Amino acid sequence: MEGLNLTSKAQVVISCHRCDRSVNVFCNNCQINLCVACVGKHVDESKSLSHDIIHLKNRKLQMVTPYCKLHPSKRCEVYCKQCDTPACAKCLIGPHKWHEAEDISCHLSKLSKCREDSSDLGILIPSQTHISVHGADVCIETGGIKASLASLTQDLLSTFMPYSSISSRRELLPKAKVISQLFTEHKPLLNVHCIGNDEAWTNGKTCTVTRVDLRGDLKDTVVTSCRYWPTDIVATRNGDLIFSNSYGRTVNRIKNGKIETLITTPEGWRPNSLCCTKSGGMLVNTSFYKQTNNFVINTVLRYEGQEIMQTIDNDEYGNPIFKEGRYTLFLTENNNGDICVTDLNKQIVIVLDKTGRVRFQYDGTPAMKENFNPRCIVTDSLGHIIVADIGNNCLHILSQDRQFIRCISNCGLAKPYGLSLDKKERLWVGLQTGQIKVIQYLQ
Repeated sequence: MEGLNLTSKAQVVISCHRCDRSVNVFCNNCQINLCVACVGKHVDESKSLSHDIIHLKNRKLQMVTPYCKLHPSKRCEVYCKQCDTPACAKCLIGPHKWHEAEDISCHLSKLSKCREDSSDLGILIPSQTHISVHGADVCIETGGIKASLASLTQDLLSTFMPYSSISSRRELLPKAKVISQLFTEHKPLLNVHCIGNDEAWTNGKTCTVTRVDLRGDLKDTVVTSCRYWPTDIVATRNGDLIFSNSYGRTVNRIKNGKIETLITTPEGWRPNSLCCTKSGGMLVNTSFYKQTNNFVINTVLRYEGQEIMQTIDNDEYGNPIFKEGRYTLFLTENNNGDICVTDLNKQIVIVLDKTGRVRFQYDGTPAMKENFNPRCIVTDSLGHIIVADIGNNCLHILSQDRQFIRCISNCGLAKPYGLSLDKKERLWVGLQTGQIKVIQYLQ
């Protein structure tokens, strides 16, 4: 790699990472090309990070580990084996305390060795590798680790292509299909959260949460401590049920039949939608009720244990990201670290990066020109963003970069209130009537 020559016989224009202009400089820390006009913008967007801006001809190939999701100013130095995710040193005294971890470079060496051994045996091991080309640059991401290669020949680039993720070869079915229909005791059915291959927790407007299987058989029933009903339900990796108690201002876990409080939100702020992040933390939508007009002010908090690590409410100009109104938010985390939020007050989907900066918004077009009412939201292994639209009784599927892909509108989804994915990546869609439709949409 060190012998790669930045010049080649064919003159190739290398474009800026932020715009289409030709580049002059290179950020050695972030491993991206920049034109002179974009240097200031790049530095301003990540003021807490260091940026080694050098001349383009002096750039070098080097491994750049990702920034920690919980501590955005820290680079990941280790790989947590228990959580299967990169982490920074600070995480080792926080959410990954006592977890078995190894140096990231050691982790990558093992992956490389496995691929070499499997290649000798004629076996292809998928690696969750994503390859993107910017001008003559190639950015390779493997297991959350990113490396940028300067100008590559086509022969050299082809050596990386066999290791593309198996998930990248999965495709959408030509037409989504309902493979199972089941009924719950909840009318209306508010939330659905899958556990394993063929079971899901469900709840409605009671304190009771029930677990059902693919045939609709009742597997378990728990009674929460909520004054009215849980505003959201999720589950940990080992299947423990977590629910938000809005009026009690707590997020709670049911473990071995006992209820324990994990989080108490700030005074006056009620917890609603929840998302367990891949790093072991939690994203919580909290809302403050204004008695003057019964509207709510929404924010998103990132928790590490009981400590608030990040507050997302305003953009870089100080303007509110979320609109005041009657409704709370729904949220999830994408596999690239983006935070995907539905704001029904604004009738829009908002996608933010892990630092809380708005990447893009989606208002239902070109799929629907009106009545776009986004509610629940999930993401799959391909990075697809899937949104339940209760105004048009359908599901919208977007790429992680905003490209509209398709709507699922052929499955009779009347008021799709709940939405979740099982481990086989089948969509469990909870309808207001109490019915759940399980939909296969991937080949």
